[in-house]
Amino acid sequence: MAVILLAIFVISPDRLKYVCGIGAVGIAGGLSAEVVKLLICRSRPNHFEFEHHQILDSFQGILPLLSGGGAWQCFPSAHTATAVEFAVALALHFPRARWLCSSLAILVGLQRIEDGQHFASDVLMGAAVGWTAAQIALLAGVRNSAIKRSYSV
Repeated sequence: MAVILLAIFVISPDRLKYVCGIGAVGIAGGLSAEVVKLLICRSRPNHFEFEHHQILDSFQGILPLLSGGGAWQCFPSAHTATAVEFAVALALHFPRARWLCSSLAILVGLQRIEDGQHFASDVLMGAAVGWTAAQIALLAGVRNSAIKRSYSV
């Protein structure tokens, strides 16, 4: 994310306010997923014994907060949430790159599954969290822009 933001700034220094906004939106997606992880306890695939348990056994309860550690904070994928929210923000400012942004976000989710860090449902929920957080951030941005315009007139 930092490399992309730096590239935007170097290519177009007049877009500094966009760089800061896009970065903030991307970080918010990951933080939103981290909050959900504090509410739902699920084992990561690489720590789960598939031969002795059913997939639903990977969920270990609600409200674990920080007690389970990283091995039990799998649902949803914060990497995917960050990538999706970042892709939405980039696509808003650079519409011609929306397919590239979307493709890269999908690759992040697939990599998390392939690496054994997340189940497919974790990635899908991470994408949903990231997309929802992006919509909320965009609505807040539109509202703030409208408020600023009404005071500047």
